[in-house]
Order: sequence, then structure tokens, then C-alpha cells
Amino acid sequence: MIEAQRVARFAMSLLVADTGPSGVVTLLGGGERLWRALVPQGKPLPALTLEVVPLDDLTTANGDHVWQPVLLDIGIHGEGADYGPINAAADRAYQLLQGAAGVHEDVYMPKLRRRTVRNFIDTEAGQSYAHIVQTFYTEAQPT
Repeated sequence: MIEAQRVARFAMSLLVADTGPSGVVTLLGGGERLWRALVPQGKPLPALTLEVVPLDDLTTANGDHVWQPVLLDIGIHGEGADYGPINAAADRAYQLLQGAAGVHEDVYMPKLRRRTVRNFIDTEAGQSYAHIVQTFYTEAQPT
């Protein structure tokens, strides 16, 4: 899980720093809208969540651990049953993370690639919520 947490911090650092006029932070409505795993109760929407998805550690060389492939779910969550208000933030998160790589915390981060996109609406206590969840993975390679 060490790799997963490093990749999660790398991705979140890119998202949090994207504060320009068309940046993720701006499109969501401010800085207190990016969270790990879930949006705390009572916090405003739209919001972004970043969650590590469990994945088998299968990347070895001669039996030695090399790199654990990592899956991250990046969710954009909004009020109502309309994806329109959250599409721009989801598009910007994709632009920012697709192909992102580099050194973070003194470790090289392999490229992130989007694997899937899931759109869904759910309802809680009569209120509808729209979700766009993009799953990104790391291209496993020796570090």
C-alpha cells in the first residue's frame, strides 16, 4: 500500500494546485471541496473525492517486489440528477491526471492512465445526487 498512498498524494497534489480560472478547484467552487475517500457530512457540493482502489500486488522481478500497480477513483459529486454542473470539473480532472507522471516525495510516479468512467445518480432521503467517477491506474514499471 506504500505505492498506493504515494500515488494518491501525488494525484491530490496536482488537483489541489489546479486553482486557475478553469482549474478543478475553481470549477468546484473553492478549496474545501477536495477530499480523500468521502465528502464529510454537511460539506458543500459539488466536490471531488480521491480513493485508492485495492489491487493485487503482481508486479515482481525475479520474485522481488518492484511496484504495486495502483488504481485511484476520482469522483466528482453534485446535487441533483443532472451531470451538467459537474461535467467541466470531471473533464478538467481528466486533463490534469491523464498521463501525469514525475517525481513526488523522492519517488518516480509512473504515468496515470484513465481506465474507466462511471456515471450514476443516487438518491438519499428524497435528494438526488449525480456522480462521475473516473478510475485511473499507474503503468507499472521498475522504480
